Order: sequence, then structure tokens, then C-alpha cells
Amino acid sequence: MEAGAARHLEESAGPLFDARDDHLDFVIPYEFPGQPRAYAPDFLIQLTDGSALILEIMGYEDEEDREKHTAVHRWVDAVNNWGERGRWGFEVWREVR
Repeated sequence: MEAGAARHLEESAGPLFDARDDHLDFVIPYEFPGQPRAYAPDFLIQLTDGSALILEIMGYEDEEDREKHTAVHRWVDAVNNWGERGRWGFEVWREVR
């Protein structure tokens, strides 16, 4: 699914820049179950409006995935409230659009 998403992003006029989060060291900390973990999203995308998007590609969602997504939403809210790093968003794609 991730390869299809990458193809879709490359063909789309929407993103200005996208990068597979491979060796970028962009992680968001979370805990599951009570143990520290680090979430590395599938893609980081800069949209043409200047905002940034954290994109996760997945099929089945389990309890740990829900914890990760909660942590990402908290991180996005905190960064957007801070206002020093532009606007951020988070999306989960369950199928390639």
C-alpha cells in the first residue's frame, strides 16, 4: 500500500514535497503499554499551501496504532498551538486514493 501511496503522491499536484520517513529521525514518542516507544510516520509531506502533513498508510488498526495516533494528534495540536513551525496535520489512509 505504501508504494501505491508514494506513486499517488508523485503523480498528484497537491504536495510540494514529500519524503518517506526513512532515516529522517522524525519520531513522536508515545507509550504502549506503559513502555516508551517511538512512532515514525510513513510520509512527511509539505503541501503547496505551506502546511505540513504527517501521513500514515495502513490497513488494520489495533490498540497500539490507536495509541500512536492519539500521540500524533497531541503532537500536532501542540505544534500548531506553539505556532513557530507552521501548520501541521495528520491523516491515515486506509486505501490509496
